[in-house]
Amino acid sequence: MSVKTNLVTSNAGSATSNFYKMAMGLDSDDSSNSSSGTAETDLYTYTLPANSMNTSGDMLLYQGLFDNNGAAATTRTLRIYFAGGSPFNFTFTPTGSEFLMVDVTMTRVSSTSCRIYARTIPNESAVQVNYAQVACDFTTNIQFKMTGQSSNGADYIRTFHNYIYLLPM
Repeated sequence: MSVKTNLVTSNAGSATSNFYKMAMGLDSDDSSNSSSGTAETDLYTYTLPANSMNTSGDMLLYQGLFDNNGAAATTRTLRIYFAGGSPFNFTFTPTGSEFLMVDVTMTRVSSTSCRIYARTIPNESAVQVNYAQVACDFTTNIQFKMTGQSSNGADYIRTFHNYIYLLPM
């Protein structure tokens, strides 16, 4: 895959300038996946192909929408994994039916590292933010995974919209 095909070039006069870059949609998934029992359950997985982020500043953008079945006082945990590393954990205890938007940005810093910024925006609870710089080998496939877990087996966290984009620099 060549991510530089999204570059629009203008030949104004004798100078050539790159003036606009577009995000490339990589995946859109509207299927509904729910956590099951008290076990950690995969809700969404995407594998970024090797060599897709070739330039420092390239960004992978993810946005997902989640909900739960409305049982109050049951703790739910949403985890975000990158490249097999330790997860970002977002824990919330809804007071009723709650929708949760999750935004994640992964930015290539160098050929061996990336910055991850993730936040959850719930309609009832406080916004939660996580940030880290982690090792990433961009010459291999990089897995992005979201999981869900509930402290009560009768309750769940469910994904129903997942969108992932690549923005080349």
